[in-house]
Amino acid sequence: MPRRRPFGHVFRRRRSFKDADGTVRSEFRHGYYVRFRVAGREVTRFAGADWDTAIEYAHRLTREGDRQDLLGEQPRSDIRFEDFAGKYLAFAKQSMTEASFDSRRRLVNGVVVPFFRDRLLDEIAAPDVQRFLASQSDVAGATRNRALTAVPAIFRRAIDLGIVAKNPAKDVRRSKESRLALSHSLPRARAASTNPPHRRFPRKS
Repeated sequence: MPRRRPFGHVFRRRRSFKDADGTVRSEFRHGYYVRFRVAGREVTRFAGADWDTAIEYAHRLTREGDRQDLLGEQPRSDIRFEDFAGKYLAFAKQSMTEASFDSRRRLVNGVVVPFFRDRLLDEIAAPDVQRFLASQSDVAGATRNRALTAVPAIFRRAIDLGIVAKNPAKDVRRSKESRLALSHSLPRARAASTNPPHRRFPRKS
């Protein structure tokens, strides 16, 4: 059984994959990670693309946690959502593929930021996130769900940095995706295979 790493320890993570001949191989994931505790919950986060950045990130988390425990403080911030969203995107770019990041960037800048814009991060609550989703009622459920993935990711980063204490999007329920939209996404070939053309039979003489 592998030994558990101590909290605040910076480490690299491995991933397993199969190569062309089916052999299972292992390699390190991109960047470094750190494990720590937030509100009694064990958390592992991406800490940086290089060792020095990851170490500084781990030290900052430790300093913030020690200060809050000593003084009994809750994180407070005067940072606006719009300003922090840009910092979140710069951080997310380090651990996402180019295609995934481009999709996330367009969603954050084009949909999420225009709604919350100059709201303070620590003033946004679950009802605000619900109102944001309601404002997207004219788009598909899948699009609203992608937005609901971006919002908690932004707040998770803010929690990691000690900017806010809670994630207001954590318990917000996802939208149900339209069955009609899903059916339209089926390949034409599959639809054709389930609806074979009418067969003609010769008439009896």
